[in-house]
Amino acid sequence: MLTYISNTDPYNLVLSRVASVRRSLGSAPPTSRNRKCFFFRKKVANFLIFAVQLQNKTMREPYDNEIAALRRMIEQSIGRSVTTPADFAYLREIIAVRCQDTLSDSTLKRIWGYVKGYGSTNATTLSLLARCVGFRDWQDFLQHHTTHGETSHYILNDTLYANDIAKNASVLVTWQPDRRCRFLHLGEGRFEVTESVNSKLQTGDTFHCGCFIVGQPLYLYDFKHGDDPASVFVVGKRGGLGEVKIWKESHQ
Repeated sequence: MLTYISNTDPYNLVLSRVASVRRSLGSAPPTSRNRKCFFFRKKVANFLIFAVQLQNKTMREPYDNEIAALRRMIEQSIGRSVTTPADFAYLREIIAVRCQDTLSDSTLKRIWGYVKGYGSTNATTLSLLARCVGFRDWQDFLQHHTTHGETSHYILNDTLYANDIAKNASVLVTWQPDRRCRFLHLGEGRFEVTESVNSKLQTGDTFHCGCFIVGQPLYLYDFKHGDDPASVFVVGKRGGLGEVKIWKESHQ
């Protein structure tokens, strides 16, 4: 049930109408109570039919455009389209790291239309997805989308997307205390550490990243250091990134 679709919840309307009829029954004379009970049942039945019709109408008119916009924003933030089972598993891991909460692969597949069941998405699930790209919840995303559409990226402060970084270009990032690194974009959101100052990262380390967000921690997915197994590495846990910019050769 898409409980967020309409401000007029048909089931609340049912409860309100039932309470109103019950009040009228309570004040009716004894001689007319049986007749009132008959009309009460009839009214409730008719209104339940109306409620189901209203709910079906709203189900046919969900926030398709807004959910599609949220999907695109998430894909942009992780630097890849979500179209295969491996992509959904990857997205599940990113959500777990960013939000400290989980969604199943099957839920993500429904939302992306990979399997049937899209209409069963609830507001709690959408709020978690909205948090993944920096919103407080689903309603916060809706408010921003209504005001700004997709012309303005909301994702928490200044954001540099991997899709906007040319292959073989470098990104300079800084964070507290006195940390600084330079990453070479190998393509498709994959980066290699080429400079590291006062950081545990080392030259030659590689990772996948969809975006760099000023003021937020940087999550390095599929992080590879030497022969160690791939992992997730978090940069700037306290205070986030201080500076993010494309490195120009003239800076050297």
